[in-house]
Amino acid sequence: MSNGETRKQRRPCSWPVAVVGNAGVFALLATLAKNRSCSGISRSTQILYCLVFTTRYLDLLDKTQAFYLVFFKITYIVTSIIVLAVFYKLDATYERQKDTCSLAAILVPCSISAILLAETYQPFDILWTFSQFCEGFAMVPQYVFCYRDRLAKDVGVTLYVLSMGAYRCFYAANWIYKKARCRAQL
Repeated sequence: MSNGETRKQRRPCSWPVAVVGNAGVFALLATLAKNRSCSGISRSTQILYCLVFTTRYLDLLDKTQAFYLVFFKITYIVTSIIVLAVFYKLDATYERQKDTCSLAAILVPCSISAILLAETYQPFDILWTFSQFCEGFAMVPQYVFCYRDRLAKDVGVTLYVLSMGAYRCFYAANWIYKKARCRAQL
């Protein structure tokens, strides 16, 4: 990587995409606060998102960035930690029997892929690549949870799942746009 250019060009983060993702996270936090329960929410998904954000945004430590990027990155990291703290506090309401997706089945292949497919063997690059693979699967435990919890009709959980799904769609569209734009400039 030449002075961070490659990583910067690959990182398709723009503020509209981040706003949609944060809307989902804040819908989740509001639902947890309103219900005073973790019912309907997959802890495995929250663990995966915490890993995604902390491994992806390590670049906060090694370079100067625009204020809005720093704001959104720190917001993602802090809110994912807050959600896990809420899960710890409301552990008695957590529905383990519905959260059956194996984290190892997601983390092991993502880790191996990141090591094999990272552009360089620099730790930040491997962790960033891991975050890209892992984020693609982060909502899978929540989808499995929803499948097992068909009778649940909590509007907050539905809003959270739909917001995070929209975030993934916008993120993918933004990534495709930036890749196409980058290739057109070559």
